[in-house]
Amino acid sequence: MYIDAEGTFHERLICDGYEASLRANNPMLRRWLGNVVARIISVTQVGHAAAVQLNFDHASDKSNGWVDFHNLLRINGVWKITNKTATHRARQPSEGAGSPGAL
Repeated sequence: MYIDAEGTFHERLICDGYEASLRANNPMLRRWLGNVVARIISVTQVGHAAAVQLNFDHASDKSNGWVDFHNLLRINGVWKITNKTATHRARQPSEGAGSPGAL
């Protein structure tokens, strides 16, 4: 389940849409994926638990990107994602639109 950049809720897995588009050789999706710059913003680890913040920005349009938060657990020596939360940059408040950290 996910919510797209326009705020529409989808009950299918986001990867199902990518797989279908890639199999259909969708040029728009291939161009977009080819122009994405991924950055690790922060990693916090305490024992066998960790939290990671990632940014995925479109190289030519910084407003067209995603911020992801991943929670992980190390189980039998292997890190597993236990939760992922993401938001599109278009849903971020503009500067001066409330106090930092306000929901």
